[in-house]
Amino acid sequence: MRLKEFITLSVIIFILFFSKILLGQAFDNSYPTKKIEYFPNSINSFWKYERHDKIKDEIDTVTIKIIGDTLILNRLFRIWEYKSKNSKEFYFYSTDKDSIRIINPISMDLIQLFIIPFELNRSWVVYEDVNILSHNNSVFSVMEIKTNKTQEPESELFLIKHQKYGRNVYFTEIIWFKPYQGILRLEKKHWGRVQSIDESWELIESNVK
Repeated sequence: MRLKEFITLSVIIFILFFSKILLGQAFDNSYPTKKIEYFPNSINSFWKYERHDKIKDEIDTVTIKIIGDTLILNRLFRIWEYKSKNSKEFYFYSTDKDSIRIINPISMDLIQLFIIPFELNRSWVVYEDVNILSHNNSVFSVMEIKTNKTQEPESELFLIKHQKYGRNVYFTEIIWFKPYQGILRLEKKHWGRVQSIDESWELIESNVK
C-alpha cells in the first residue's frame, strides 16, 4: 500500500469513528429531559381555544400563552397572557407543591385556588371577604373523574365545578382538566347587575413545555 493511500484510508477511518461517537451522543436517550408539570405553568406553553359567546351568538378564538414571570412578596408568579381579536388580558399564576393560585395583577385579588393533585369528591372553599362569608366566597369541587385503566395516569380527566356567590352576583364554571396538558374545555356563566356571561371554550391547539 502506498503512503498516500494509507494516509487517505486512515483519515476516512478517523472520520467514521468520530462520526459514530457524535451520532451516538445525538441520539442518546440517557440525557435528562424536563418533566412537564401536573398543572402546566412553564414559560412558552400555550393553549388556543375556540370560544362561543352564547349571549351574542358569536364565535372567536382565545390564545393563552405564558410569557414570563415576576416576584410578588418573594413568591414567583408566571405571567399568563389571554389574547383574543379585540382584547388582551394578563393574569398571574403561582405553583406550590399542593396548590395553584391565580390572581388579578391589577387588583391583586385571588381569583382562583386549585388544590392539586385533583381527587374525586374533594372540595374546598376560598373566602374573599372574612366579614361576609356567606355572601362572598368561592366553592370548588371535583365532581367526576374518568380514567382508562389500560393507559398511563396522564389519561385521567377531571371535571371541576367552581361556584362563586356575592351580592347580586352568581358565577359558575365547569372545567375539564387533563393532568400534564391543562384545560380541555370550559363552560362559564355569570349573572350580575353590570355584565352577564354565557360562554363555552374548546381546546383546538396546544403546546405544553
